[in-house]
Amino acid sequence: MNRTETVHILASADRQIILDELLVREDPIPIEALSRIVASRRHKLPPANVTETRVEQAQSRLVHKHLPELADSATIDIDWSSETVTLCEGDSLQQLLETAAELDTWPPTDLQGPTHRQR
Repeated sequence: MNRTETVHILASADRQIILDELLVREDPIPIEALSRIVASRRHKLPPANVTETRVEQAQSRLVHKHLPELADSATIDIDWSSETVTLCEGDSLQQLLETAAELDTWPPTDLQGPTHRQR
């Protein structure tokens, strides 16, 4: 993956949130749960206060745009049979994290987020 591709991936708040969430998880995360988290963080609301409409809108964006882009870049693995997502360790992820470290918006601290751990 070249620098232009990494910047493109990181240009989306949704994709930044997805990566940020996956970086703190060992286990696969269900797409539905990830959609609720994305909606929650985008709208700066506790997950319990996010409307189903916002969750569905987030899930549509994730399933049709963001998750396929991240999978195509070998950054995540999507298991459509279990509807879960995991982070792929490797060069693509490392390139993304190196580029992300140069951004003022990484990690996305202006949004509600997980506790970050060193990677």
